Amino acid sequence: MINKNYKTFLSESAAYGVFGASLKGQNMGNLILDNLRKSGFTAFGINPKAKDDNNIYKDIESLPETTQKAVIAVSGKYVQDVLRECIERKISDIWIQPGAVDEKELSGFPDEVNVYPGRCLLAHLQSAGFPHNLHRGLLKLFGKY
Repeated sequence: MINKNYKTFLSESAAYGVFGASLKGQNMGNLILDNLRKSGFTAFGINPKAKDDNNIYKDIESLPETTQKAVIAVSGKYVQDVLRECIERKISDIWIQPGAVDEKELSGFPDEVNVYPGRCLLAHLQSAGFPHNLHRGLLKLFGKY
């Protein structure tokens, strides 16, 4: 189901898989991965080209521990495949970064799966600096945090 109660996604007891972490350097996936870790969360990058080193793994099954939550920061053409993989692996909470997919394309999820679309996760991580802290402040100011 589509979940817009974004506060419920972050949990210190959960491990996170970040789809779209780059092997070559900084991109949105790496920025999210780094800020999840800086904020005290257990997080692993996922990239099908990885060789399972530097905390970036080729798939969910290669991760050193079970992940309960996933962040999708990949190109739109890969989103449906990643969603399917998450659902098959019983990941119950899935955050989709803005611009990856149109919300109208998101349907048919099992009731126990929460999909969080349309908002940047970095606005919810205290370790993320400008411009994400500005975005966070505006969300709070307008009661949307």
